[in-house]
Amino acid sequence: MVIRKKTKIKKGYKNKPFNKWFIFKYIILLFLVIISLFALLFGAVYIGIFGPLPTKTDLESIKNEESSLILASDGSVIGRVFAENRTNIRWDEVPKHLVDALVSTEDKRYFSHQGVDGRSILRVLFKSILLGDRNAGGGSTLSQQLIKNLFGRDDHSF
Repeated sequence: MVIRKKTKIKKGYKNKPFNKWFIFKYIILLFLVIISLFALLFGAVYIGIFGPLPTKTDLESIKNEESSLILASDGSVIGRVFAENRTNIRWDEVPKHLVDALVSTEDKRYFSHQGVDGRSILRVLFKSILLGDRNAGGGSTLSQQLIKNLFGRDDHSF
């Protein structure tokens, strides 16, 4: 006589039917976490945790160090004193080829974004953080580079 045991099928993870709502719920949760992190970042910048933001007046009145002219009594220039030899010019005096060269080398999508290029930032994040490539190139736009050079930053890293 042979005795057979009845095996019970355990109800576990593998035996449950595929639940689309389960995956959808976690995608929504991940999306909300990412949105919350961005909101915290922008809130921290707005209240000044990373330092004060320049005012609208600061942005409108950009002061650039120029060379000082030494003039003779008749008004002719006899010399210049400068740390960097700079002369301000009007926008219409800048050659179009110079503008095209600068945009093509520094920020190819300059005319298609509003100052922050999300695609470049994601590229740098992917290459430098996920792949560990320290030579991934910069993700900052011309607008971001201008702000960094005009208003400076403390030399620190996170």
